[in-house]
Amino acid sequence: MRGIILAGGTGSRLNPLTKVTNKHLLPVYNKPMIYYPLYTLKEAGITNVMIVSGKGHAGSFLELLGSGSELGMKISYEVQEEAGGIAQALGLTQDFANNEKVVVVLGDNIIEDNISSAISEFKMQPRGAKIFLKAVDTPEAYGVAQLENDRITSIVEKPENPVSDLAVIGCYMYDPQVYDVITGLEPSNRNELEITDVNNYYLQQGTLKYEVLDGFWGDCGESFDSLMEASSMVQKSDLFSQVGVIPIKQLGESGRPCVVTGPMHTGKRHHGFTLVHEAIRRGFRVAVFGTGDEEKRVLQARNITRDHMLKQEITFVPNGGTLVDRVLEKEKEDGMLDLVVLFGYGLQPKGITDAVTGLIKSGRAFCGVGPD
Repeated sequence: MRGIILAGGTGSRLNPLTKVTNKHLLPVYNKPMIYYPLYTLKEAGITNVMIVSGKGHAGSFLELLGSGSELGMKISYEVQEEAGGIAQALGLTQDFANNEKVVVVLGDNIIEDNISSAISEFKMQPRGAKIFLKAVDTPEAYGVAQLENDRITSIVEKPENPVSDLAVIGCYMYDPQVYDVITGLEPSNRNELEITDVNNYYLQQGTLKYEVLDGFWGDCGESFDSLMEASSMVQKSDLFSQVGVIPIKQLGESGRPCVVTGPMHTGKRHHGFTLVHEAIRRGFRVAVFGTGDEEKRVLQARNITRDHMLKQEITFVPNGGTLVDRVLEKEKEDGMLDLVVLFGYGLQPKGITDAVTGLIKSGRAFCGVGPD
């Protein structure tokens, strides 16, 4: 399966924030918005992804994400010349889809749940589509699903009098026939090709399945309040430390350590140490590279002694010399490492980049994205 992130539109509801940038590049707590749907797909094992954006800011996505290699993904790009609706944007990805099933995520949607099992089930589904539902306080702002006997009986786009509180969120799975469906659509009264019409096609065909989300769902593009609420939800969840780093469950699977970089902070949220502590809790072997003094100060501020950390297989190694050699030396002493953390004190940005590149090129590590 392939992944598609739709990141077009004018973002008019977030003006003036979107006056000079695409809304999907706006920050949501500690990451650009686009990182969250990318993480949703990567966590579910979908790493071949296309991003569809408007022509005004397409280059900004390329500058931010590049080929996707730093995220462990392969990212392609397509440009939606003018706003024509979600379904119209999806139609631009037919060549990329290559006659495979696709997972489509709207770029302003943040999904806390892991959708891996839903994707696995959809892979086994002979044909059709699958959507996700979430109970919301303002269903009139979304497509709303009506259920009877655990089956969807109707989907109405932004109804004045919603029949339920179950919104159809911006994550959809389709078989290859979706592109023929889109070709046959008529524009709505908004002069757009509506994704609700696509979903209703599958509903009438009898091949539309669904799941109801348990975790939070954020629609960052709906309003200033929804953007702020999404940031607050991310801050209170595990997503703040997961998005932008290698999923911790992948540590130890490749036979090589994952290397991540980032500064240390003494604030309430410390993403580097969140990653380190969780890695330790799960029994992974971790090496922390830094000057020592700053790390020690932060540990003391958190009421954690350096000796205590060392007993849990954390090793502080002063900066300097060739990082590749130091990792090899450490592995020779203690065995294969699962996680290498570079907190970067004493290393200039170029030094960090060169060190990480050396590790990757040497075949000794794969690259995660910095914890901060």
